[in-house]
Amino acid sequence: MDKEYIKIVSTIHTGYNTYNGLLNEYDYTFFVLSTILFRKLGCVKLVDSEHLFYSSKIKNKDAISFFIDEYEKMIYYLDMVDDVIDEPGVPLYDVTELTAYILKLDQKLFDNYYVQMVEECLSIYFSKHHLTIQDSLQPQELNQLINYFLPEDKNISVYNPFAGMCSLGMNLSDDTNYLAEEINFDVAKLAELRFLISEKKNFEIKNTDSIKSLNEPFNNKYDFIVSTPPFGLKGKDALERVVMESNEYKIGLNSFIIDASLSKLKENGKIVFTISESVLYSSTKESKEFRRNLVLNSQIETLIKLPNRLFKSTGISSYIIVLSNDKKKNTSIRMIDASEMVLDVKSKQNILDLEKIFDTLNDSYVNDYCVFVNIEEI
Repeated sequence: MDKEYIKIVSTIHTGYNTYNGLLNEYDYTFFVLSTILFRKLGCVKLVDSEHLFYSSKIKNKDAISFFIDEYEKMIYYLDMVDDVIDEPGVPLYDVTELTAYILKLDQKLFDNYYVQMVEECLSIYFSKHHLTIQDSLQPQELNQLINYFLPEDKNISVYNPFAGMCSLGMNLSDDTNYLAEEINFDVAKLAELRFLISEKKNFEIKNTDSIKSLNEPFNNKYDFIVSTPPFGLKGKDALERVVMESNEYKIGLNSFIIDASLSKLKENGKIVFTISESVLYSSTKESKEFRRNLVLNSQIETLIKLPNRLFKSTGISSYIIVLSNDKKKNTSIRMIDASEMVLDVKSKQNILDLEKIFDTLNDSYVNDYCVFVNIEEI
């Protein structure tokens, strides 16, 4: 095995021993993704005579199927024995066998499959953890729908608070300046690896609390702000993380996030958020007043009702809300009912029928799924 790689493996294994030898799914996932990145960058090679992986294990499986099966087996194993101390004499190949396979994979196969390997790896990892929507992988179809509203201009700036795995940034062009914030350190590091492997440029992922960031004044303003704010997070508990200088903040958490984001938006910029139904229908006095101000200021451009069961971690009803900061004020709000626009596939999760949704968005007339409501009528 290449000396540099042996050094990397030893460093990682020493790190495990620092924590009493405990090995968990996150460590292993980070190790696998790091190996893919090292291979992609040409930083490591594996000498045949010291190869720790036995090719006979593949049998009749193709490269990607074998990778997925072996990764799943190891994640399951680590989940079962995560409280077992790594005792002296345990062979290192328990940790490095799959990564050795990655390094020995034929170059053409690696080039064809490394991105899919990363996405499959992350999908399996997050499917085993009951995380929030923000921490998990958002449905690819939802990302494409949100990016529909991106300005067509090049060199735009995009701010993504509560970014999770930064799925919303994966489809952005390299001309886009992308800033993401994620409070969970482990998730932020996996997201950073995901971007590096995919060769994304002009991006920055900060491990920070977006609630505090939104509450702090700063000079940067953005063309496009996009996020899935934290569903189910209690406003009082969350706002305790915010250093309030004077009066108690009297609107809910989601209202606070939208209000603070609007202040960071450039002229003619847009905000696209995936929000819970409660933001639109909460009966509290403060929420009603907040919604009234949004309408009166002509800031709501589009509302899209999404299907239920779109996310793995929650079944609550959700909407996409598009807010604009245009000089030309909106005289009406476009409302689209996409709650039944799903593909007819057997799955526990609904999958958006993007073709149908895009057809509705591109149709400037009222139809069975779309109405334009005059602001004066609301």
